[in-house]
Amino acid sequence: MDKSFAKVIRSRLAHLCEADEAYARAETHRMRKRHQQAAKQYEQSADLYRSCGLGLLAKAGYAAAAAAYEHVEDADGSERCALRSKSLPTYWDESYHDAKWG
Repeated sequence: MDKSFAKVIRSRLAHLCEADEAYARAETHRMRKRHQQAAKQYEQSADLYRSCGLGLLAKAGYAAAAAAYEHVEDADGSERCALRSKSLPTYWDESYHDAKWG
């Protein structure tokens, strides 16, 4: 395996692990009604998922962050995350699959 390719893979795996941990922390904060901390963790996990090329997970993270920011009345954070979520393309979802294949 090419050394540069192996380095990219290791980097993505590290980011994926970090993203999963941030998302789990966000869920814990949300359950304990700490919405500001949850919003920051959701946004961080979404950024990391996006850097790994996992757009649907990033969309979900940004949407959750937008909702949490809205809960604490942070309009800037909510708008920023909502726009990021909308900017990520959805290449495949259930409705597209059902419309195409029945």
